[in-house]
Amino acid sequence: MDSKGIFNDFAKTFEKKIDKEYNIRLQFEIYDEEKSVWQIDVHNGNVVVYNEVKIEPEEIFVLTKDTLVKLYNNEIAPVTAFSNEPNEKGEMRSLIELKEKTEEKKFTSNTSDEQLEFIGRLHKFNNFFSKEYPTKIIVNKENGVKLHNVNGIGLLSKFDKRKHIIHVYFSIKKDEVLREPAFEFSIYVITGKGVIITNGEEYIIESRNYYNMNPQKPVYIKNKGEEILEILYLSNT
Repeated sequence: MDSKGIFNDFAKTFEKKIDKEYNIRLQFEIYDEEKSVWQIDVHNGNVVVYNEVKIEPEEIFVLTKDTLVKLYNNEIAPVTAFSNEPNEKGEMRSLIELKEKTEEKKFTSNTSDEQLEFIGRLHKFNNFFSKEYPTKIIVNKENGVKLHNVNGIGLLSKFDKRKHIIHVYFSIKKDEVLREPAFEFSIYVITGKGVIITNGEEYIIESRNYYNMNPQKPVYIKNKGEEILEILYLSNT
């Protein structure tokens, strides 16, 4: 499948996932392919794709052709592709990357209402990069990337008025530690056994059990067994 076919399939399916009030204008550049500029104009329930510069985008992103194909084949989940993780130099990087990172684009307590509104629309756009309706994510260890120090797959990310809903699948190997900030969260343990460590205390977690916590300090989820610890992490911050 060429890039044109992929973007057109994404656009056709995305129209089923949005309402007429939703709008966004974005540009994506595939930096290892000729004719690499793809613009997406979403307005009044219509999704139009241009393989040239036709509109003024609200933001520009870059990605590789390999990432685009893996998204199309469900080998990478859309939320996973947008997720940031520090590289070996400590620089935050993602598979779909902002072309120009500036300090004012970082989310802080001083982020303007206008920027927050755009962030919310951008999170809704995650579902564009899936040809499936409803959006399908294949959840297995092979489809993960390094997230929060362990292997993970971003499943859902919604942002609205400073409220952020996150669903993530994590697979944690023996002695690996998942690090999470001090937010209320729930986890469902799919397989394996481990411990939650916070405020100097340990709590055992086991497969086929659901746990909810509202910690006052950062949380560490550690796999102390031989079997891979697989969990669903759910947070509404």
